[in-house]
Amino acid sequence: MQYRYVNGEHELMMRTLAITACPVPELRAGADFLLSVMYQTGYLVPRNIHRAWGLCRRAATKGYIQAQMTLKTIVERSDSSNPFFQSSLDWFVHADNCVVPEGWHQAAVRLTMEATENNHDQIILLYKRASRCGYLPSINNLGLHLAQQGRYKEAYRHLERAASGGYRLAQFNLLLMHFDGTAPDCNVIASFKLLEQLAFAKFAPAQYKLAELYLTGCFVRKNDRLAYKYFSLAAEQGYMAARLALVQMQLDTDGLFYDESRAFGDCVKLAMKADADAEAQFLMAQLFFFGRGTRRDFDAALFWCTVAANNGLEAARTWLIRNYESARN
Repeated sequence: MQYRYVNGEHELMMRTLAITACPVPELRAGADFLLSVMYQTGYLVPRNIHRAWGLCRRAATKGYIQAQMTLKTIVERSDSSNPFFQSSLDWFVHADNCVVPEGWHQAAVRLTMEATENNHDQIILLYKRASRCGYLPSINNLGLHLAQQGRYKEAYRHLERAASGGYRLAQFNLLLMHFDGTAPDCNVIASFKLLEQLAFAKFAPAQYKLAELYLTGCFVRKNDRLAYKYFSLAAEQGYMAARLALVQMQLDTDGLFYDESRAFGDCVKLAMKADADAEAQFLMAQLFFFGRGTRRDFDAALFWCTVAANNGLEAARTWLIRNYESARN
C-alpha cells in the first residue's frame, strides 16, 4: 500500500488509520491510543477531547497499558467536575481485564472518599482485584476497610500479608490493632518494640504514635520530654498531626513546654500554608478568640473559623455558632 501525506503532513496519520483495521489486537489497541493522543493534542487532526477520551477508553478495554495508565491518572488527579472523571472511574469499577492494579486501587480510594452505604461492596471488590495482583497498598487498604466493618480476623490476615511484603504502613496498622485490642492474639509488648523500631527508622506515623503513648502514659510510663521529642521528629518530616500536637503541648499551662507566644507563631505558619489543615485554621480561630499568644480579636476568630468550616471542618462551624454571638454581646 502506498501512503500519502495528509494535507502536507507526515504519513503517520494514514499509517495509524490503517493499523486500526489490522487483525492483530495489540496493534489495533496501540493505534487507538496513538489516535487518542493526536486528537488530544490536535496533531495532524482537529483537536477533539471527547473523541480522544473515547479512543483511549477503547484502547484500555483492549488491554493497552498506556491507555489504562491514562485513565488511572484521570481518576487519581481529577476532581468530580472533570467530565471524564466519572466515566474513567466506572471503567475500573466494571473492568475485569485491567493490567494496571493501581487503577483499581485509585478507583477504590476515590469511592472511599465519597463513601455511601451502597458502595462498600464495590470498594472491597476493587481492593480485592488489585490485591490479587499483589499490590501492597491495596492489600493494606482492604484490611483497613474490613476492620472498619468489624471483620477483624479478615482484616488482620490482609494486613499481615502486606506487612510481610515489607509495606511499613501495613506493619504500623497491625500494631494499632494490637494496641486497640482488635488483633486476634494481642501482644502489646512485642508491638511496642516494633513501634520503636519503626520510629527509629524515621517512619513519621510511628513517631507520632509513640509520642502519643508517652504523652498519655498508655502502655508506657508517661514522659513529656520523650513525647515532645518524637512529635518533633515526626513534625520535621511534615506530619501535620505532629505539628499540631507540638502547638497543643506549648499551650498546656501545666506542661514543661508551655509557651503561648511560640504556639501562636507556629500555628500561624501551619494555618497559612498552601495545603493548610482545617484543624490548624480552627486552632487559629480559638487562639484569637481567647487571646492566647496574641491580643483578643473576634473578627480574626470569625475569619479563621469560617475558613476552617469552608474547608470541611463542621466542628468549626458548630463552635462558631455556639460561641461567637455570645462573646460579641
